[in-house]
Amino acid sequence: MKRTLNRYTLILLSGFLFSCNQHTTIEEFTRAEQLMLSHPDSALILLESIPSPEKMSRADYAAYCLLLTEAQDKNYYTFTTDSVIRVAAEYFLDKGDNHVKARVYYIWGRLNHS
Repeated sequence: MKRTLNRYTLILLSGFLFSCNQHTTIEEFTRAEQLMLSHPDSALILLESIPSPEKMSRADYAAYCLLLTEAQDKNYYTFTTDSVIRVAAEYFLDKGDNHVKARVYYIWGRLNHS
């Protein structure tokens, strides 16, 4: 009985931690988008401070890649590859709305232009 109780407690605790992590990620993305226009350097710092973004869900990682590339572009980052924006493109060009698709194409074009 005690083992079963410990297992249920562990499962509930894991679910709670995962849901908090998901909520934190969304808050960080929202904050980064708010900072992007007026303080792109702060948005970039915020995005780069997110630990292990590759462990996010596919949708969250795609959003992270889009925001990161946008912040890097606004901070005059010299791009050597388009692999990060490609992650966002592969996801959003299939599943995103027209506004997000336009952002992806715009950032990808800016990256290829430089």
